Amino acid sequence: MNVACVQSAIDKRENSLIAARQQYDADVVAAIAVRRDARKAAWDLDTVAKRNAAIDQAMNAFRKSHDQADAKFMSAVKVGSKQFGADMKACKAAPAANEASI
Repeated sequence: MNVACVQSAIDKRENSLIAARQQYDADVVAAIAVRRDARKAAWDLDTVAKRNAAIDQAMNAFRKSHDQADAKFMSAVKVGSKQFGADMKACKAAPAANEASI
């Protein structure tokens, strides 16, 4: 087992998780900002029905964006974990039992 190789694999995995989380946070913040602006604009509409429809549309768009951010994050986590397993195999080391998942 090559300790430097294992440490490099850990760096690679953890850095990929950090990047994925930062992207997730940016995506969610962007979705909240879009929702905020759409909800504010809804209050400029002249009827309750139009306003409620616009607010519903804003909330549905937010949920869709949030769900997409979730899926993108989980995909990145899965890819990072799979790569970590391959890297550890290349290092001729098995991940510790408590290190197998995030």
